Amino acid sequence: MDSDKYLKGQSMQRPPLFESDHFIYWKNRFETYVKAKDLDLWHIILNGDFPSIAKNEITQISEVVPFKQQDGDLKRKLAKNNEAKMVLYNALPKKEYERIFMCKTAKDIWKSLLITHPRFGVNNKMTNPVPAPPMDPPNTRGSGFAAVLAVLVTGASQSRQHGKSESDSYYLSD
Repeated sequence: MDSDKYLKGQSMQRPPLFESDHFIYWKNRFETYVKAKDLDLWHIILNGDFPSIAKNEITQISEVVPFKQQDGDLKRKLAKNNEAKMVLYNALPKKEYERIFMCKTAKDIWKSLLITHPRFGVNNKMTNPVPAPPMDPPNTRGSGFAAVLAVLVTGASQSRQHGKSESDSYYLSD
């Protein structure tokens, strides 16, 4: 059944269904879905709507174009603004939709989702859950795996010299 596939996230026709408990997982899948569908949509979600401006053929200055004077290309470009919002709406359950329905642009909706789920938002430490290791100053013992290995080997050899087993030194260490 198609609805079972959608709930399991297997549909290629619909965006992945929003999961607030697994926001990072959903966010990555949603980004991939939108980029595969149309890169312009992802640009709109991140950077905001395409403006209704065009170059005046006489003055060569960009101007706001009234609806009646917009050509087909500009109208198609502006329609992508609403398409980006619709992709977001289609991914959200009713509870999330009620939080964002007043947003005017897809960018506002996206920001609202990131703010509503602050553990995983833009300005939060959980965005990059694995912190970068601190950098050692030059001419020190080393960093990373080699340094840890050196400490372990040194500790193990010292324990053997004093008649302790490796497990004793692990549990009895300071």
